[in-house]
Amino acid sequence: MSMNVAANPDEIIRFANQLQNYIDHLQEETASISSAYNQVGNEWSDGKYAELGEALNAMRSQMQAFCEKAQEQIPHLHNMAERLYEYQHS
Repeated sequence: MSMNVAANPDEIIRFANQLQNYIDHLQEETASISSAYNQVGNEWSDGKYAELGEALNAMRSQMQAFCEKAQEQIPHLHNMAERLYEYQHS
C-alpha cells in the first residue's frame, strides 16, 4: 500500500527555527522588562507598582510554561523533518 505524504520538511525545519528564535526573543525581552521593572522600583513603589508586578509575575509564569512546551517540540519537528527527507528520498 502506497502512502501519499504531503508535507514539506524544509517548511517544518523553517518553522522549528522560527519557533526557537521566538522563544529566545521572548526570554530576552522578558528578562529585560523584568530588570527595568525592578530598577524603577527604586523610584516608584505605590499600589500600582505592586499591581503591575503581580501582572508581570503572572505573565512570566505563562511565558515560561509556553517556552518550555514549545522548546519540547523543536527536537520533534527536526526528527519529523528528517524522517520526511528519508521517506522522500527512498
